[in-house]
Amino acid sequence: MSLQFIFRGVRNWNWNWNYSYRMMSTTTTIMEPCKISPWLELPPPKFSAEAYDHKLYSLGEKKVVSIKKEAPPPPWAQGQVMHLGCTRGWMASFNKDKRQTFLSNPITGRHIRLPALPVSTSPYHIILTSSPHAHDCRAIITYYLSGRIALCFPGHSTTNWLPVCNQLHYLDITYSTRQKRLFCLTSDSVECWDLESPSFLWKIPLYEDDSIRRSSYPMYLVMDEHSDRLFLVIRNDLPFVGRDGSYVKSICGLGEDYPRKSLSLDVYEIDAKKGTIRYMEGSLDGLAMFVGANHSFALPAADLNLNPDSIYFVEDFDLQNYCVAEDGEIMFSSHDIGIFNYVDSKLSSIYYPSHPSQVSRIAPTFWFTPME
Repeated sequence: MSLQFIFRGVRNWNWNWNYSYRMMSTTTTIMEPCKISPWLELPPPKFSAEAYDHKLYSLGEKKVVSIKKEAPPPPWAQGQVMHLGCTRGWMASFNKDKRQTFLSNPITGRHIRLPALPVSTSPYHIILTSSPHAHDCRAIITYYLSGRIALCFPGHSTTNWLPVCNQLHYLDITYSTRQKRLFCLTSDSVECWDLESPSFLWKIPLYEDDSIRRSSYPMYLVMDEHSDRLFLVIRNDLPFVGRDGSYVKSICGLGEDYPRKSLSLDVYEIDAKKGTIRYMEGSLDGLAMFVGANHSFALPAADLNLNPDSIYFVEDFDLQNYCVAEDGEIMFSSHDIGIFNYVDSKLSSIYYPSHPSQVSRIAPTFWFTPME
């Protein structure tokens, strides 16, 4: 089925996008994009949610799309806003001045206010199980530092954050729309939860057979919604590199001038039925994986003009990425953005130059896939 959308807040733009419809329940219709490659959400010029043009870099077409904001955001979305990342076509954000968590759609300009946080910390992840307008959509949050998980129902007129899962420190989360399962990553295992009940289903240890080495490197859970496969991606990087690309030993005060640098990434497939974790040797079965802040995912590369057997990565969310001056200028960002070819282990750049000698300070970037 071919539909034409003319988005409010976007002048002189018509996109013909093909969507496949799949009925998930009597209350929810999920629209799944089948011919849309992800965009790189380019950061705003200032650390703020004031009106500015959204700029997105299309990976498939290799060009920048500018979307003009015709109106400022609601008052509760204005001020010093920390963008966490995108989930199912929506940007998840936290207003540090007003301690307000909210969702915004870069294309339509819509904003959805989420409940006040029951704790004094900041959110770390916010992911959606479907469109936030659906009655049974869940917004799932992990809290910064504690790593605990809670959920709310954005489509309800009255809702609060409800604690779910074990009260552990979770590093990453992802959701399967087919299975209706939440997968959670701890420092030593992967858990699976049924949020309908809610109930615990299974846990797979990560280091039981020494196939995965213990490390402090960033780890991500990646769901391929097309094949319903779950992966664990481990990012091997240097915490500080100089302008010549060489490693600099960590000492106090390095952060503002010495970015992180990814060297390689390792991928493992998690088989829930067998209870096993298998290393992906030299191939990702034609998939393109996207990892970074907030929400990681995989797509069939051949259908979307993407590099097959490759991992597209952006910098992790870290409060250090939001060090700013009083006027809103960015003071620090790791600026670790690129593509890792899983076959030949080569790194290439995306939009920004990747060599440390050309790195400039920018706000964090995110992956964005239009959904509605």
